[in-house]
Amino acid sequence: MPFLNSLIVRWLASLRACVDASRGRSGSGSRIVKTISVIKNPLPNYLTTQLPPSKGWSASGGNWRQRRQGFSLVELLIGILIIGLISTFIASIYLSHFKLFTGQSLAISVADQNKIAMDEIVNNIRQATQVYGNGTGTLPCNKNNCDISITAACGGTCLNPYTRNNGVQLVLQLWPLDSNGNPFDPATIAGCYPDHISYYLGDDPTQTNQQPPSGSPTLDTDGYYHLTRETKRNLSNCSTRQSSKDIIATKILSINFTYTPSTPNTTEVKITLTNEGKALWKAFNPYTYSRTSLARLKNRPSSKFGPIPISFPYTLHGGTEGIRIKRGTGTLVTINNGNVHSNASISGADCTPPNPPLLTNCRINGNASAVQSPVTTSIPSYISVSGSRSVVSLVPFPTFIESDWQEAAANGGTESTNCTISTTVLIGPKKYDCSLLITSSGILKVTGPIWVTGTLTAETGSKIEADATSLGSKGTVVMVSGRIDLLGARWVKKTAGGGYLLFYTTSNLLPLDPVVNGSPAIDVPEQPYYYNQAIYYAPNGTVNLSQENHGLEGAAIGKRVTIDEQSDDYTVEGNPNLTNAIFSTGNDSPPN
Repeated sequence: MPFLNSLIVRWLASLRACVDASRGRSGSGSRIVKTISVIKNPLPNYLTTQLPPSKGWSASGGNWRQRRQGFSLVELLIGILIIGLISTFIASIYLSHFKLFTGQSLAISVADQNKIAMDEIVNNIRQATQVYGNGTGTLPCNKNNCDISITAACGGTCLNPYTRNNGVQLVLQLWPLDSNGNPFDPATIAGCYPDHISYYLGDDPTQTNQQPPSGSPTLDTDGYYHLTRETKRNLSNCSTRQSSKDIIATKILSINFTYTPSTPNTTEVKITLTNEGKALWKAFNPYTYSRTSLARLKNRPSSKFGPIPISFPYTLHGGTEGIRIKRGTGTLVTINNGNVHSNASISGADCTPPNPPLLTNCRINGNASAVQSPVTTSIPSYISVSGSRSVVSLVPFPTFIESDWQEAAANGGTESTNCTISTTVLIGPKKYDCSLLITSSGILKVTGPIWVTGTLTAETGSKIEADATSLGSKGTVVMVSGRIDLLGARWVKKTAGGGYLLFYTTSNLLPLDPVVNGSPAIDVPEQPYYYNQAIYYAPNGTVNLSQENHGLEGAAIGKRVTIDEQSDDYTVEGNPNLTNAIFSTGNDSPPN
């Protein structure tokens, strides 16, 4: 403290001497004394009256005069240097802590945005029943999928705006929600459709390819993208899910979806999401966080998850080519215990009775619906309907994932040489890389899914059965790439527990009249008075319930469904249990 006081005294005296010198006169000792006297103890008392020469002062003419000129330049520079070093040390500590804190905050923010987006997408993929994406497919054309503001009237199929992308947009199909917020199968309610959720960068789903010079999503002000989730509730109003458009994450550098297998048969989606953030001192070295996740469609039927449910709400379900009834003179065609729907019309010029107003010879003992309007044209009056007649929107076919059943069948091995069945055999799961023939002495007992890459033909007298021991109350699938010709089969039987065989073909054979115009995709057995208990499904072709057949118990679904009866009454008997039908994949253990 004495040293500090002495230093201050010297500095004040030096300052006063400089001022006096600049005015051309010596400083007044009394003024210096007055200045110094302000400084209280512990300064020595004698400083208030004199400054002895030993302290660096001398008197002249009764006034004290400074002998030194204050600090030297070297002293000032050393002081400034010391103060600068101390300030730099303190500032570096503060700056390092500031950079550490803001860097951690930035890293947390970027990672949080990545986690929010990834968790959101993965959760909805797991709930989805189907995936669209990569710009490769179109959604079925109906009021659910065709945005009315874009396409006022749908014809055939339409390109949904959500599928215009280059692999950076994901479109999920989900079950609608009931009043309690629980998902339910829309196929259980006539005219009900799935909901859809789409993920894309920016605000416009038509600009998602990230490729210059045009079509790229708009960047945010920070130089990155935001991720948008757009929810589309089906327009049939059977869902409580609300349509919305929300930003769920920001600071997106890139996003990519990889589909296994390719859409629309996807069972697993790989999502790669990269987020990035910049700090002031890291403008050229931003913080980047990238993560990749795999999500499986757990709510989607898959052979990896045991038995597969497929709902068949209609006994007859015609596609865009409709349902056509052709009957012989004096015969009666009846659809019992089930509803009928056509995505076009239900026609049957041969149904007009000979003596009106008697009942017509074509009768639907249930409800009938069609897409074409008016109803008097799509469901003419000469077809008797005991229930309601209505014009509704297009109803999608039941969900059938071909790749799942191909995989399930192939799990049992592949046969490519022994492709003839002439004895009683139990088969399934099995892939036949050939055309399969069942001879007149052959009895095929199906124990699991079968996939035939060629055609399936049953000679006169052959028999096909769902094996009750293996299947119990479940059915299974016989999938054929070519035509299914079961005209000669003596019977096709379900299990005693009610498990039906589902015959499915990808064939596009589509004759208007199979008798006149050629073979259909599926010809069912025509042997009278024997079992015909099955489900026939040809989404791209004609299912022909052919002449001379006693009838069908089950269901028929096709792009065109025809009933071509010439000499005997024909009855299609529906089964309400097919709304909740379960089909074995041959690996029915619950998934891990």
